[in-house]
Amino acid sequence: MAVRHGVAVGVELDGRFESAAAVVVAAGPWTPEIVDPSGTWRPIRSMWGVVAHIVLADPPRQVLEELEIDIEPPNDGPTIGAGEVAFSLVTAGGASSLGSTFLEAEPDPRRFANALLERRARYVPEIGGASIRGLRACGRPLALDGRPLVGAVPALAGAFVAAGNGPWGISTGPATARLIADLVIGRDTMIPAALDPARFGRLCRVNTPTEGILRR
Repeated sequence: MAVRHGVAVGVELDGRFESAAAVVVAAGPWTPEIVDPSGTWRPIRSMWGVVAHIVLADPPRQVLEELEIDIEPPNDGPTIGAGEVAFSLVTAGGASSLGSTFLEAEPDPRRFANALLERRARYVPEIGGASIRGLRACGRPLALDGRPLVGAVPALAGAFVAAGNGPWGISTGPATARLIADLVIGRDTMIPAALDPARFGRLCRVNTPTEGILRR
């Protein structure tokens, strides 16, 4: 993101500058690094998940998900769900994605292959005999309070954030995109205060005439 005199004016990539009237930062767990390269503003962290790609002869037509998966932290404890394994199954285009894990550190996906199949067979028996066609681990962007950041970057004109949806990004991404798009183009929209990026503290610019960093 290119910042000039406290205003986001575009993006810089591989030495090329592209001007823009507004910049939306939607870079997943790397969003804070783009907004604040100094490292001061870090309201989003990675929560790692392992997904297995399997093929089922007769997969469920609906998305299946274990009840009571919760990622919002309690007032006096760590994030709920951290380190836990739950069940989800999503099928599209003949392939099924099997999850879900909630891990603090980047895992080796191969260590979870058998556990994924065994646990999920309790919900969909056919999964027990399925072969895994692929495994991947991804660092999902989780806000520190479990709720996404959707809105203007405090104290940085022209900059907006749409990130922190955690493991629900695919489900909540379209609504997040609609809200932030309406906000950027000036449509009448009301974003809940619970999603306001400023809830993590108002930021003050400390900058030179051409570039700067964000500080609390």
